[in-house]
Amino acid sequence: MRVRVDQGRCLGHGLCEALAGDVYQVTETGYNEMGEFEVADALRDVARKGASACPERAIAVLGDEPAGQHDEPRAPRPRSTDR
Repeated sequence: MRVRVDQGRCLGHGLCEALAGDVYQVTETGYNEMGEFEVADALRDVARKGASACPERAIAVLGDEPAGQHDEPRAPRPRSTDR
């Protein structure tokens, strides 16, 4: 699972770290400056809890699948020549 922190939206409440300190770290002033990062499968629920606690919605969960559970790539479908 990947998480992205929008540093421009973070206003330094620090709730992400307060509720999910195993995943999120904030600066001395409470700002989350982590950017985009991978979260271990064991911490998925914790990461979601911290993201949902953000009153500014500055934390987005990008991929909520366990590692290795992504769909196999598919070949592109041929375009129809009938129009």
